[in-house]
Amino acid sequence: MSDATESDGVTRTLRITVLAADNLYKRELFRLPDPFVVITVDGAQTQTTKALKRTLSPYWNETFSVKVKPSSVITAQVFDQRKFKKRGQGFLGVINVQVSQHVNVQTGGEAMVTQDLKNSNNSDPVQGRLALQFNVIAEPAAPEEE
Repeated sequence: MSDATESDGVTRTLRITVLAADNLYKRELFRLPDPFVVITVDGAQTQTTKALKRTLSPYWNETFSVKVKPSSVITAQVFDQRKFKKRGQGFLGVINVQVSQHVNVQTGGEAMVTQDLKNSNNSDPVQGRLALQFNVIAEPAAPEEE
């Protein structure tokens, strides 16, 4: 048991690139969503992409650096910016990704993750896929020299 705890204590920098989504659900007859993604790591670190106007297949290609452990879970939620402020109306889907299932946090590496969007707790229909790129920086950041 101590081995698992020790290996889980390794913290590395993970570069997450939010690439694109495809075939998002259109909630309104005459309007396309303005989708954006909120990335959360272990319920704490949060990053947000820009909202893209009127599209069901957005391409963000935005990269964020976060700290992860082998047990870390990345949550990526897709929202419609125009509906985001109205409670429960802006949600377009979510994926949850266990980092260690795709990359080795201790040794580094990269992986492309594409998953179907899932519903959260409400019963609104959800469809589409979200693509992320993971790149683990194996070495801890070196201290800056003056």
